Amino acid sequence: MDSRILFSVDLDIQRFDPYTREVYMAAYTSDGKLINYGSLSDSAKWELKGKCRDDKIDILYFEIHNEGTLAVDHFKNVAIGKLFAEANAMEFHSSEYFDLTLKVEDFGNRRENNTSLTFFESIAHDFTRGSGYSGEFEWKLIEDGYAYKTAYFYSDPKYQGHELLIFERGTNEPYVYSIDIPSTDLTPGDTITLKKSDFTPGEVRTILISSSHNEFDNIFLNTYNSINGRRDLITSFDQVIPNPSGEKCIKYIVSDILPINYWYFRYFASSSGSTSYTMRSNKEIPSSIEIKELTGHKITLSGNQFNFTHSNLFPDKIIARSQITFSKGFCNVFTYDLHFDGSETVGSTTINLFEIPHDILSKYTDFLKIDSLDWSASQYSQTYTNLPENSPLDFLKNSRLNWNDNNSSANDYAFEVFTINLYARD
Repeated sequence: MDSRILFSVDLDIQRFDPYTREVYMAAYTSDGKLINYGSLSDSAKWELKGKCRDDKIDILYFEIHNEGTLAVDHFKNVAIGKLFAEANAMEFHSSEYFDLTLKVEDFGNRRENNTSLTFFESIAHDFTRGSGYSGEFEWKLIEDGYAYKTAYFYSDPKYQGHELLIFERGTNEPYVYSIDIPSTDLTPGDTITLKKSDFTPGEVRTILISSSHNEFDNIFLNTYNSINGRRDLITSFDQVIPNPSGEKCIKYIVSDILPINYWYFRYFASSSGSTSYTMRSNKEIPSSIEIKELTGHKITLSGNQFNFTHSNLFPDKIIARSQITFSKGFCNVFTYDLHFDGSETVGSTTINLFEIPHDILSKYTDFLKIDSLDWSASQYSQTYTNLPENSPLDFLKNSRLNWNDNNSSANDYAFEVFTINLYARD
């Protein structure tokens, strides 16, 4: 039997930084026999060849971080000869930035002088295009009725745009200002002076959250503004932690100056056996969200294999895929995600986890020792979305190899993930 091209890759090597992680892709037969594997950290353009009688293989993707943890993704029934290529060129931006001084009339709540009963409204918030997080705008100086702060602006025009959100002291009403000045019109060290009258009044809105089956550790809500040719901008961010009143609600800001183009809600359950939930959508933000439970699944261990049953729980939604996670070692040093297509997310199946190549494990301290431990089922999740190209293979191509999650669109969409921690029983 002659060797065949099992699959090939033509990717951007800069995605696979050998200083922090090692990445491998391997081909297996459907019954778990290793055919061959290659390293994406050594080269991101190669063909993987091997002898195989079938027209389909299973692909395992390995990531080893800082020589200390191993994450495995298992994709079943992949047609032989697939090309995994660069979807979009990497978008690097200039790290050059300059600082400006913001001089703002001192009319808003701040930690040491505020009238709010909530942390969200007791501080000023700063949002920058391209930043995945928001931060508190901590004033460095209060003098003669003005608050001063140094702000950093990137030179890259894709990152042009900032938002300053301040809650008025006394009324706790929100006020928004958008700083949208091309870097070519600014000189490092410039001072931007803003009075309360320069800000646009906003509105605080609330989402009530019902979750009768579980308690939570954290709830997060981000809203975003999008402009063609630029990075997205967080327009409001709120976090809720368990509180004595037991109230479950989260707030966001609406203003005319920066419309909300999409939003991202996350609910993290506090205990095993309870459902965590995330939703990303460009539809209208609802006034309430019910956290529905992920049920109908069962995992048992029989000898060296797992028996697994699961089902499509929400027939009114489109299920794209599901995955079950196994782990071993202290603090889950090894994880193994087995992916199912939406059509496979029903009924019972037998799971045999594939062996990790010995040559890979032997390169890292204690990996062979950890590998001798037994796997335990630790988590299960289901993804529902009306967005196309969200099969397990799409997840490999988009999320793992190209850092480009297909979880948004110009058309109306909803991208929902239900996750539950679980443990296998004998």
